Amino acid sequence: MNKNDLPSIHLMRQILEYDANTGKLKWKKREEWTFIPRAGRSPSHMANAWNACFSGKDAFTAIAKNKYIRGSINGAGFYAHRVAWAIHFGMWPESDIDHVNGVRDDNRICNLRSVDRRENMKNRQMSSNNTSGIMGVSYSNRHKLWSAQIGDTHIGWFSSKQEAQSKRKEAELRLGYHQNHGRFPESQAKYERKT
Repeated sequence: MNKNDLPSIHLMRQILEYDANTGKLKWKKREEWTFIPRAGRSPSHMANAWNACFSGKDAFTAIAKNKYIRGSINGAGFYAHRVAWAIHFGMWPESDIDHVNGVRDDNRICNLRSVDRRENMKNRQMSSNNTSGIMGVSYSNRHKLWSAQIGDTHIGWFSSKQEAQSKRKEAELRLGYHQNHGRFPESQAKYERKT
């Protein structure tokens, strides 16, 4: 979405309440000026109807296919984590918003960080089809060795899984990967967050 098409922070703060400790958004009572007039419907009518249904209720509760929480403002869709960031910091994020713990519906401000795409890729969860249990480490039946890789770079072949894991971790540290990189998939992270 074009930066000029984003709702103003003033509007966002007028219509939404963000709890930084829980990551939840709630609809506030909306004034007439917060609505875009439509044919046959006055802002007054729109405000009255909308407030009767939504004022004080949870906002941005739809879960998109990519597992992020979504919602809409005046017919335009937005991700909850980007809206939360905008309300909390008073500006729309100019880059990616990374969920530090990998749980895409955990929009607490302590779990959100603004990073570029490259940095965001350094905090990925392990692929669900990983068979070694270690990000970037796999066993080759052909070579009868363990392979360690980071991004498109092959680190090397190793006789033990532990050695491959160690070399992979060294590369992660050297390249500035996030400490959560390679964590279990989101379902496991949710379980760990609750316990």
